[in-house]
Amino acid sequence: MGLLANALFRTIDTARNNLVQNLVRRTNDLNLAISSVKQEDKPGLLVELWPKMTKEEKPKLLLKVWKNHLPNAYYGYDWWLPLFEEVGFFSNCGAEKPEKEVTLFRGVEPDPQYLRGMSWTPFIYLAEIAVEHKSGPARVFTTKVKPEAILAIVQGQIISKRYKGIRPYTEFIIDYRKLNLEDIREYKN
Repeated sequence: MGLLANALFRTIDTARNNLVQNLVRRTNDLNLAISSVKQEDKPGLLVELWPKMTKEEKPKLLLKVWKNHLPNAYYGYDWWLPLFEEVGFFSNCGAEKPEKEVTLFRGVEPDPQYLRGMSWTPFIYLAEIAVEHKSGPARVFTTKVKPEAILAIVQGQIISKRYKGIRPYTEFIIDYRKLNLEDIREYKN
């Protein structure tokens, strides 16, 4: 494609984004607003709309943006924590906050920055799916997590090559600051 065509497509894309952003800021349907913008714009819009949200809308829309894992890497864990802390523990599947510590798993690269992440699961197979989606030398890790570190328990669906299709998942969203790096171990079958 030529330079002129590329410039034209960028101009059209920018105009579309500006139009969507203006419409989004005027709507009272906050779910529609967040659904209408590009993935990378969702976190910024979430924070912009946060003061307009009801107590009931905040966990739903926070989760909607959280599940968009692309922005998580851009914004970092410390960006998300105040939002989860303000909302308090929640679940989209009726799960209660555990009263005892739970054993959780995480598929990541063996780097302290990733080991103490926010996304954990009680199922080994889900951590293995996470490993298959990583580009680096990822492995499955495990740790015990105390109830006070659990911010949310959510369920959804994930696409897996290993299991050939869509699989359900359960994710525990954790306050990573409450995880002790020395307690996180590589999982051995």
